[in-house]
Amino acid sequence: MPKKSDTSLWILLALVSHATWGSYSVFARYLQNHHRLGALSIAALANALAFCLLAFFNRKNLNLKSLPAKEIVIYAAIVIGRNLLNLYAARYTYATNVQLMSLLAPFIVAYISRIFLKETLPPKTKPALLLCFLGSLFMILGGQAEVQAKDRLSNWLGIGLSLLAGVFLAVLMLEIKRLSRKGAPAYTTIQASRLVSAILFSWLILGEGIQSLAQALGALIVIATITWYTLRICLTHMFHYENILKQ
Repeated sequence: MPKKSDTSLWILLALVSHATWGSYSVFARYLQNHHRLGALSIAALANALAFCLLAFFNRKNLNLKSLPAKEIVIYAAIVIGRNLLNLYAARYTYATNVQLMSLLAPFIVAYISRIFLKETLPPKTKPALLLCFLGSLFMILGGQAEVQAKDRLSNWLGIGLSLLAGVFLAVLMLEIKRLSRKGAPAYTTIQASRLVSAILFSWLILGEGIQSLAQALGALIVIATITWYTLRICLTHMFHYENILKQ
């Protein structure tokens, strides 16, 4: 049983991680639209930095010879593809919309597993998806008044790219699940904090935060629904593995 102080530390680290994840689309939009930095340049710099940090902190346990080449190629292709899609999406649409589409990944995972792996849908998937769809509509359409007519097509292009990036994230989550053979980790229950982070940093840096009451209502619906849904999935997996251990 982990100590209370250890649990608090991991919760804090998870919140910081999700807050950072939520803010990256804001900085990507800022660098591209205000400093004209290209998406490929940002992707190369970000991935190189992440790899160097990962290699440094795991240098004692890192054994490249033990890593299967096929898995590395698949994992790298998914990560880089999703990264580029999100970067280009952030150029064309609000950073909040990018994170909004990213939060749909648990539902995409559920339906991919249902279609291709013949797994049953987690409980309450359909009502949760409906609520998130309505909340997303409130957020997207609630901000359309601020989008100039000439930019509306590119705005929807950005939303489409971020939704495709959400599919890449769902595939990545399934790949991690397959390799680890475990259920949803507990930190996924606070992933909705990414949207909170995106809203806050968009307002502070870009002046593109919540622009209407409809958007605020949509954000609350999505945040509450995602938190409730992922918490149910996490608890279901926990009870499942506890029953296996007792057998």
